[in-house]
Amino acid sequence: HPVILSLDGGGVRGIIQLGLLRALEKRIGIPIASLPDLCTGTSVGALSTIDLVLNQSSVTQCFNAFPDLARNIFRRSSKIPIPRCIRWLASAFNLTTDGLYDSDGLAQIFKAAVGPSRRMFDVATARRAGCRIAIVASRTSDGKACVLANYRGIGPRTANTAYQFLAPHDDQENPFVWEAAICSVAAPFYFQTKNLPGLGVLQDGGVRANNPLAIALRESGIIWPMAKRHDLLLSVGTGFSTSTPSDPTGFLGRIWEGALPRLFRAMMSSPSMDGKQGFLEALNYLPHLSTQDAFRLDQEIDGTLPELDDVCWLEAMSNMDFAVPDKLVRTVLASASFFFELDESPTQVNASFHCRGSVLCSQPNPAEILQRILVEFPGARFQSSQDHDLGSIDPVDICQSCGYFRKRVAFRVASLDERVSIEIANDTFRERIGGFPKSAQEFLDEQKAYAQFGRADHQNLEWPRRRSCYCYRGSKRLVHFLEPTLGQKRRRL
Repeated sequence: HPVILSLDGGGVRGIIQLGLLRALEKRIGIPIASLPDLCTGTSVGALSTIDLVLNQSSVTQCFNAFPDLARNIFRRSSKIPIPRCIRWLASAFNLTTDGLYDSDGLAQIFKAAVGPSRRMFDVATARRAGCRIAIVASRTSDGKACVLANYRGIGPRTANTAYQFLAPHDDQENPFVWEAAICSVAAPFYFQTKNLPGLGVLQDGGVRANNPLAIALRESGIIWPMAKRHDLLLSVGTGFSTSTPSDPTGFLGRIWEGALPRLFRAMMSSPSMDGKQGFLEALNYLPHLSTQDAFRLDQEIDGTLPELDDVCWLEAMSNMDFAVPDKLVRTVLASASFFFELDESPTQVNASFHCRGSVLCSQPNPAEILQRILVEFPGARFQSSQDHDLGSIDPVDICQSCGYFRKRVAFRVASLDERVSIEIANDTFRERIGGFPKSAQEFLDEQKAYAQFGRADHQNLEWPRRRSCYCYRGSKRLVHFLEPTLGQKRRRL
């Protein structure tokens, strides 16, 4: 089951987003970039997605570099001081081709950050673990959301969707990464729009999907059409304010209740612009049992929200106390770190089936993860959803040479279609590991136990699967000798 990370837009408030991710990374001891299978971002969330996944930067590096990046981006494009209201009016009525800030300078900043020649759909830029990224922009013609991604997906795509997936058909339609970043942050009034050859003129995705979670859910169904749910769904905002301004009275009150002000307030509070409302709307598309693995991280800001370009707030926002809920930490450590596979076909014993398999770790540092689990789950053990004990969480199950983790477990089910779960639990908390709840028959189907005509992923058809750690087992060549020089080889041939 996929792990999905969705990052909101918000201009300079993106430092709040990075602060929350940094707090989470410190609690779990796992690099944030290694968690998601799909990462979607809008505007500043797109910049964080590119830096974390494609550049493989740590959250701390992104957080420390963000203030200087924001100040360079929101630098005046004109040397002559022009009142802000005049520049807004000129941009609103297209009296000038430039926005409030220098779009050419923005392009140079992004080229320096991600490289001038890296393209979105480029295998060479993909991370080893295969994380997919989706950058959300919008069309200037009708405001429809558009997705620029480094994948295509295997599921069918229909034309009647709320967004358009921009798949390149040749090198000319395969945009550079820095171009995709410009498209996602080109907010009206602030920056120029960006014309991508063959794809059209695009602007900031925040005008249509400031929280791209709904798009991420739809895309995950196309990438993994067989996955019926997710292991973890994390949406990260860029700050919110609970203070509501008092309604004006008198003549100003009549204007405040006019059609245009009401339309503006409704637009700013709609799921398209409001990250929290977008999160709540996306939950409507999830089954009820899946909502317990969906989380929203955000930070309250006293007073009114800073403007997208208000760099004066950067220092105050960077010094905020960021915290993440304990429930999220436990879910990440369990669902996003461990999974189960059958080691053999279930055997029928009397009226039940005996299932034997292994709990495995999907992260490269299982020893540190086990330590974190024992801190968050004191006295934790593996157990089934029927409260059957499956063994302790012990470093003895880790290979001391290569770090490979394997916990052999066994449990019984009444039938192959009975859905069960393996959990990490103690006397107070219990969290499912990744891939559950699921039946033994579903595991057999997903592991291709009875694939008579070969596997779709072209791996060797071997059942039961042989398991071993990553240790070096030796060489088939028992006698090592020096190869002849290249010239001797040629003469011999």
